[in-house]
Amino acid sequence: MSEFWFDFDPAVQAATHTTATTARVPDNSLGRDAFLKLLVTQMQYQDPLNPMDNSQMLSQMAQFSALEQMHNVSNTTLQSMAFSMIGKVVEGTIDSSTGGTNSVVGVVSSILVQGGKTFLQVNDSLLDASRVTNVYTDPVNTINHNVANNQSFNMIGKVIQAITINAEMEPSGFVEGKVDFVKFASNGGTILVIGDKEVFPSEVVQVGNENMLIGRMLYVDLPNEDSDGTSLTLNPVTGVVIRNGRAYVQAGGRDHHIERINHITDALTFAPNGDNEGREVRCPISGVTGNVTGIVIRDGEPFFRLGELTGVNEVSYKLIRGIFD
Repeated sequence: MSEFWFDFDPAVQAATHTTATTARVPDNSLGRDAFLKLLVTQMQYQDPLNPMDNSQMLSQMAQFSALEQMHNVSNTTLQSMAFSMIGKVVEGTIDSSTGGTNSVVGVVSSILVQGGKTFLQVNDSLLDASRVTNVYTDPVNTINHNVANNQSFNMIGKVIQAITINAEMEPSGFVEGKVDFVKFASNGGTILVIGDKEVFPSEVVQVGNENMLIGRMLYVDLPNEDSDGTSLTLNPVTGVVIRNGRAYVQAGGRDHHIERINHITDALTFAPNGDNEGREVRCPISGVTGNVTGIVIRDGEPFFRLGELTGVNEVSYKLIRGIFD
């Protein structure tokens, strides 16, 4: 038996047939096929001694003919509308394998007429043209809008880094933290909520599963009370501030200028963190090789520390990453 004719296991159905009764659900619609079957059945079982009146027959045939014409006009109109949707973004619903419906949004790439029905090829799905709910005339913006919204919801529970932008379209602040929830803006876009802060998806620069900068340990120069100079001490990063277009990492109660926030973030992936040991690096010029024991800021850039405080080697992050700007 063809799988298109049932959605249950025939063996299970046979075993339960004698103990279970399924109530019939009447179909209150009278389509073209139902009308034709009704007419044929009426003619088949009419009384041969008192057949159907010719006028009744002609009336019913006229009704069927009108119904057929309406059906053809409807199909022609639907097909014409479908062809006009090629290249546009449409939204509609398709049946899911679980018995429900799924929403489909995308550009119509082609049209398929099958079994008297018109289907739109949308992504990897065939969407019945009669089940289209929206047609958008601006495909690029619509797609970008939907993609941004989908990406926003995928960020819930993730840790993000974002550079916020002010009204003058300049960097104004830095946010790192777990996305608690997403809310909609007045224009239909989304806003990510991180604690008491809000950022737009376009401001996100990095996504991870844990904090990438805040709380991580950095070596920074701090005043030494026992001498007239400073000493290098290990301190957690407590924040990042942006002033006059310059970024500063806050650690040890002081602000330390950094040229690129992403350089510090990436460098810290080499450093020890929790139970993870530092990764091994090799300087391509000096040939010095060793495991990273920490990150230190020098003139706004991170350096890898290879070894302990005494006899330590420091290797430029830019040199290891091959950045020459």
